[in-house]
Amino acid sequence: MGAEKFALPLILILEVSGCQPLQVATNDRIQTVLSQKEAERMPRDQLIAEIRKIPGFSDLYVDHLSTDPMAPVIIILADTHGSPETEAKKLQLLHDHVGIRFVGLEGWAGRKADQKRGYDLLNAEEALIQQIRTDSRFHCVGLEDPEIQERALKLLLLDLYMTGYIAQEELKQLKERKNMTEMDLSIIKISEKIFQESTNKLLNFIAKLNIDVHTDSEYLPFIEKILLEVGINRAELYRKPNESGRDYLRRLRAIQLEMEPKVDILSSPIVIKKRNEIGARRMAEQMKAAKSRVGIMVFGVMHLPGLIKELLKLGDFTILHHG
Repeated sequence: MGAEKFALPLILILEVSGCQPLQVATNDRIQTVLSQKEAERMPRDQLIAEIRKIPGFSDLYVDHLSTDPMAPVIIILADTHGSPETEAKKLQLLHDHVGIRFVGLEGWAGRKADQKRGYDLLNAEEALIQQIRTDSRFHCVGLEDPEIQERALKLLLLDLYMTGYIAQEELKQLKERKNMTEMDLSIIKISEKIFQESTNKLLNFIAKLNIDVHTDSEYLPFIEKILLEVGINRAELYRKPNESGRDYLRRLRAIQLEMEPKVDILSSPIVIKKRNEIGARRMAEQMKAAKSRVGIMVFGVMHLPGLIKELLKLGDFTILHHG
């Protein structure tokens, strides 16, 4: 990132995720209190006071105050994934009470990226993204880098594959036993459940990435490519001659542990740190390009500390958070 400071508009960061069908009723009795233009002209303290009057926003917390009362303000609404209806309602309230229209979205790289790719690629709070980006009340932009977003999803797909692969091998070995104990039967049920859940999630990720595969022979080359990207040859997953079942599973788990720092959503530099940098920069650039002083940034809660750090590198924002 360059050293340029962006004199940006007010940014509100909504931290969200999950994927549920949205059924958010519009309250026709809510009247727009301020136009977008009026909200953007408000001094910082007045705007904060107006937002705190909104039902549910009274506990707004100040993380950083700019020395300039007219400097950009960033409000981070911290939440976990899985509550699209709640987040849609928050966006609606912020629009109706203080006229905020500009929204930057985690989990989407934008319309141009979709057109170039040939299909929509969404993650994080997918149902919210699908609703808000087509809502005429909002001007929405994507905050993901297309290549980094796809890379992060592939890494998560690989973790699902390894989890299912190990569960499948455990099932094979358990079912080969002649005299199974109650414990063996219990482990079989658990392994079958893990395998089925991992397989379903894997197929969902493959569909998300628009990969048209239906059999192992079709998607294994794709898996092999990702394995090689993280330094693992798929041949290492095969059972070696004279290798006991216990040693084989122990080796598989060691491979997964070796891979986990590169694919784990909570620790991967690609999934977290890099996306924080990109999300903050894209929000700043898009706000500046739109000449909009007031905006909302929708991002997951685990990104909160990193986003604050990256945004402050770009400008002297006032940063608040809620939730």
